[in-house]
Amino acid sequence: MISFSSELVSGVLGELVNRSSLTPVDPAAYYAGRALYSIATKAVESQYTQIQIDEILKKINIRRRSKESDYIVNISLMAALSSLANFNTSTDRLRNQVASELINIRNISSDVIANVIYLNTLFDGFITGDNFAQSPFPLPRFNMLVNGLFTALNNIEDPTDEDALKFRITIAKFIKYTLTGMNLDDIGSKLWEQILNFIEDGLVQMEITPNELLAVSLLDLFSKISTKVKSVLNLQEVWYEEDREIPLYDELFKLLIMVSQSDLSNSTTISLDIQKVLCKLSSNIPISIIEENFDGLFSLLATGSIFIERAGFTMLHKIIPQRQEQLSIAIELQKQTIHDNSHDEDEECENCENNIVVGLPAELISLILDPPTRLDSLSNPKVFGYFLTWATIYDHFENTTYSVRHKYIEELKDNGYVDILFKLIADIIETHQSSFKKFLSAGNLDSEVAITAYGNTSPELLLLSNSINGLSTEVMGLVINVYYNSLRHTGSIAKNWFISLRRHSTIIIEQFTERYVSPLVINQELNAVQTALDSKSSSINDENMSIKISKTMNEIKAYYTVDEQTMEIVVKIPSVYPLKPIVFEGVKRIGARENQWRAWLLASQAIVSSQNGTVMDSLQLFKRNVTLHFDGVEDCAICYSILHQDHTLPSKTCSTCKNKFHASCLYKWFKSSNSSTCPLCRQSFSFRSGV
Repeated sequence: MISFSSELVSGVLGELVNRSSLTPVDPAAYYAGRALYSIATKAVESQYTQIQIDEILKKINIRRRSKESDYIVNISLMAALSSLANFNTSTDRLRNQVASELINIRNISSDVIANVIYLNTLFDGFITGDNFAQSPFPLPRFNMLVNGLFTALNNIEDPTDEDALKFRITIAKFIKYTLTGMNLDDIGSKLWEQILNFIEDGLVQMEITPNELLAVSLLDLFSKISTKVKSVLNLQEVWYEEDREIPLYDELFKLLIMVSQSDLSNSTTISLDIQKVLCKLSSNIPISIIEENFDGLFSLLATGSIFIERAGFTMLHKIIPQRQEQLSIAIELQKQTIHDNSHDEDEECENCENNIVVGLPAELISLILDPPTRLDSLSNPKVFGYFLTWATIYDHFENTTYSVRHKYIEELKDNGYVDILFKLIADIIETHQSSFKKFLSAGNLDSEVAITAYGNTSPELLLLSNSINGLSTEVMGLVINVYYNSLRHTGSIAKNWFISLRRHSTIIIEQFTERYVSPLVINQELNAVQTALDSKSSSINDENMSIKISKTMNEIKAYYTVDEQTMEIVVKIPSVYPLKPIVFEGVKRIGARENQWRAWLLASQAIVSSQNGTVMDSLQLFKRNVTLHFDGVEDCAICYSILHQDHTLPSKTCSTCKNKFHASCLYKWFKSSNSSTCPLCRQSFSFRSGV
């Protein structure tokens, strides 16, 4: 057993102490400190008495005022001694001794800074990361100590001075270590307010004098406190009632933007730590701050930092569905025409000031114009950024009406963006089949959550792993989530893409989709219908219409009763939906001609199979067609349906034969026939509206 009494070990330790104390502090001193820690740890494996430990700590204590470079020596030796059974008793005594020297300070000096740094090395959390078994200080002493430190900090004339920044960093670390072992319920509201003011002032200072060490120290403290808000009453009072939350997160958001605009291509370890904590805290940023800065959030998706990009997505994922719901409500209330936002600024837009412009943000679309080409590695940050952008695009489909979704789909389809996405998804699934299967079969993973709820999981759930596998896992979860949403919202495009695949690819994609994704898409469709049935305000609910859902058969049966007679249809969903189409079958026809009946079924089926609608959309279309028919509304003489797939009624009437047509059907006839004659009487069509 080696001991400090060994002449050889003593000589080596002495040399390492000298090398660790080199001025200025450089990498050689750092690595000498690491070696000192390793050898000293071996040297203290034998049991030391309390007297021996006290003697060693006394020597360390004497050195703490000599020079700054001795910090490395002190920390290395303290870490080596921390495993000894009697270590805590000795450090408790030293901690209180050093604290007593700091209680009444009014101004900072090199000795004050050295004492606070040394005090931080005496905390368990500094060395091992473990929590205290008990409070490191009595509460009154902690209050006096913090007040003294804050007083000295506030008395600094130049807050940008190097010593001022160093002092602020050491205070942040001190508060973090101390709070770890304290009963937080004992801390009063006034002290909590002081601590939160300290964090906010430090974040403001970051705007003037950016400093990575200050940033990571403040963020670590902020992160620790933010997790305790819901459980500590006095902290809650200051956080919410005194409205400290908004200014704190506002400064945090400014720091996030500042970091995103810096050079992130060669991030240091400290810079990565900052990005990780910002990513973690982004999920708590209040919606009011996100709304206020909405236009600048899309740029966060293309920073090159997986952490900043994830933070940007977290905020966008929170607000976009809300904004889409507001947009849909506005359109429904005002009944305004939806205009495409792709026209030039100088192009005249009729009644633009009275209409709502609908389209995906140009900043967002620009991020998918350069898709990744290297798909051999799932740890490729460009793959991550590309699919994160698509996850944000599909967030725009949530809480929207059919007409708004249709406008988005047309934009993506016309420019070929979705085709490129599906090609990349197929290539990734084919290339990494075994990895995906392993990921989705992991015992500690809820595969349904991983596939359907990527944006709702904590940003630190997968991403904050430092390993390459951590990013690979995150990317797999992201890719399959985007695939799931692409099938939900752009299913008819997916169907056409699937048909065009090579046979080998078709087999792989069909098996993968049928096993992992289609069951969730089908379940989501069936649940949406059930939710509508349970809602009294849903348009599908009335005394004439009834629906039965069979999840085991993936079928929906709809019944419509007229004068005690019932018509019936069945909707059959294939196991690999939507790569294969839904089938609408007419079981029983009542009160309608055969061509009308067939037209209703085909129109409802087309909503899903070619218009990227939902099963709920198709059922609503069927119900409205039937209802309007029995209300006496005339059907379109071209498609034999009353309600068009775009939810319009026949509004164009031939002045000669008096037949009515949907505007879309009539214009399609004009285009195909190269004439403007009525499709029935073949007289020149004179437009007049009428229902």
